[in-house]
Amino acid sequence: MVFLTGETYELDKLIKRKWVQINWRTGNQKSYMDRGIKNLFPSFEDFRRHAISQNIKEGFHSHRPDRNKSYTADNLIFIPAEEHRKITNRERRKLSDNDVRCIRSMSISKQSQRKLAKQFNVSQSTVWKIVNYKSYRDVF
Repeated sequence: MVFLTGETYELDKLIKRKWVQINWRTGNQKSYMDRGIKNLFPSFEDFRRHAISQNIKEGFHSHRPDRNKSYTADNLIFIPAEEHRKITNRERRKLSDNDVRCIRSMSISKQSQRKLAKQFNVSQSTVWKIVNYKSYRDVF
């Protein structure tokens, strides 16, 4: 019989929770299923070893650097929540950093926000937010 220490028990609970979340996503979320994203870890024990080697901690998120590939040891890292939020927000962006710079520059040149919105295929309110640094604040 194997007894786990409190710390090991909590770590195993965390890893098991991530395992369940990944399996739920790949088996239930339409966006994952449509793209054929699967959990390709052969077993929970393989996943557990990988999570420990990645130094998983409470509050870390599962992240696939290549969003179009399945969960594998080569395509799964565990990162702090804030870092994950920044990465996923950037991945979801419709406009490139260069597009944002162009919008700001053209706005200074008195191009109308309505015309800019049409040119870049976004709403006028998106252009306003970009010009006024309410969105894409990290782009200069």
